[in-house]
Amino acid sequence: MAAGDKLGPETSIDKILLATVEQQIFDLAQKDEGDKLVGVYAEQAESGWNQERYLAKFAIRTMNPEKCADFYQYVFELKPVNRNGGASGHHLTDGRVTLSILPWSISIFENMSIKRPGPDHIGFKVENIEAFRQHVEATAGMNPYVAPMRLGGSKESDARKAFFAKEAGGKFQMADPGGVWIDVTDE
Repeated sequence: MAAGDKLGPETSIDKILLATVEQQIFDLAQKDEGDKLVGVYAEQAESGWNQERYLAKFAIRTMNPEKCADFYQYVFELKPVNRNGGASGHHLTDGRVTLSILPWSISIFENMSIKRPGPDHIGFKVENIEAFRQHVEATAGMNPYVAPMRLGGSKESDARKAFFAKEAGGKFQMADPGGVWIDVTDE
């Protein structure tokens, strides 16, 4: 079935679908300079991935940090790394993202509400902390739906904010609208 062919009662749905699919196929990886898709995929793959803001850390709290760290180290072959800033726990990496296995006990959460064992926070590396803060403020101003949740403001919340800043090791801490803690650094 070619473009311009008339459809009649004898035309099967298979012919219509095949004609539709045939007319829509194109190669996203085509490197032809005349192609309208230049710069979309092929050149990006050629030059390698480069993003100034990316996921840099995922932290888990557990009552068995040593066993958990051993599990991720040996099962997924993650490499142990030392962390500056006195952050407790075990820190492992795949070369790009750090997995922090942090201890959990009720006493850690003194003077604040208790965070259950499990995911603790995620960390992002950005190009510049001050530029990122301005971006967050501008974005939240344009769309309050994506505004971060405020950290601090009450005795318990201030204690949690200080605890998170000390434990996370980044330069800026915030929470997403759902309350997930986020640690941000530019180092």
